[in-house]
Amino acid sequence: MGEMIPRMLSIKEGCVALGCHPSTIYRMYDRGEIALAKIASRTMIPVAEIERLTQGTRKTVAEPVREPRKLRFLKRKLFPKVTG
Repeated sequence: MGEMIPRMLSIKEGCVALGCHPSTIYRMYDRGEIALAKIASRTMIPVAEIERLTQGTRKTVAEPVREPRKLRFLKRKLFPKVTG
């Protein structure tokens, strides 16, 4: 028998294959750029998705999961009020 080729990769294995951080994969999923599969309690990446991303065809594969987060900036006063 030949060597068995996996059809799904874990998030950690997908990070190694794509050269990115797990949070990048989850952000891409939130924007609808990558499809993930839930198998039991594990989140897996289809090998076909890894191949599609490395071939250069980066298009939306699904509807975005949620609205993008709003960026929040801390407002700091340069000169705080001095009372006394």
